[in-house]
Amino acid sequence: MDRKARRTRLRRRRCLLCDARFKNIEESTEHYASAFHKFMSGIKRTQLTSLGTAKTLKDQIVEIGKKEPLIGLEYIYEYDENAQGIRIYECKLCRSSFKDGSIFFHIVGIRHRIAYLVSYRV
Repeated sequence: MDRKARRTRLRRRRCLLCDARFKNIEESTEHYASAFHKFMSGIKRTQLTSLGTAKTLKDQIVEIGKKEPLIGLEYIYEYDENAQGIRIYECKLCRSSFKDGSIFFHIVGIRHRIAYLVSYRV
């Protein structure tokens, strides 16, 4: 199976934006047409456009923090760059690790927010 077909197949089984999983193509089609997915897309679009020229994680947090609350930052650990010059971040709450830029999208993502709220039973 070529790489493009594999990515398409995986995309049909999971929506990374909403952290939703699907058993079949009908479920995925229904999800992508849903109001919830469209709402999440709008949030992501707002987050991306509001970042502007922010480059570092700290700059991104300051910039987006002006527009929406960020929760669970106390669970994010930043480690020094490794030998390859890659900075690693870890979310102790979600038990996940990330490379340079992707941690920000985890922090503002639905999965991290829900994990935070569940941990405090809000």
